[in-house]
Amino acid sequence: SAQVLTAVEFMTWRIIDIPRDRLLVTADGPAHYFESLGLGSVESELTFPIDSTSVLIGSYTGDPKSTLHLRGKTELVKEVNRRMITCAERFVFSPYPRALD
Repeated sequence: SAQVLTAVEFMTWRIIDIPRDRLLVTADGPAHYFESLGLGSVESELTFPIDSTSVLIGSYTGDPKSTLHLRGKTELVKEVNRRMITCAERFVFSPYPRALD
């Protein structure tokens, strides 16, 4: 909808590279947001793994419509993986050869 497009357009975007010893998962619902906040709330975040080593996170913290490139920490990897697993409808896709610990 137009409201969703406007909300996404005015977010501050962060492309975050994760530590080399960690990997991200994704799911059949590849983008996560907190349903209780929606996308238009000041506290909203939209999380989208780009690949197994980087993630795109949009929020309203920072300059609207800007893009930052950052290096993430291990704690962020755990949080992004948790978000992706919770938004999965049926499948989680992982570069790991076995289930996550």
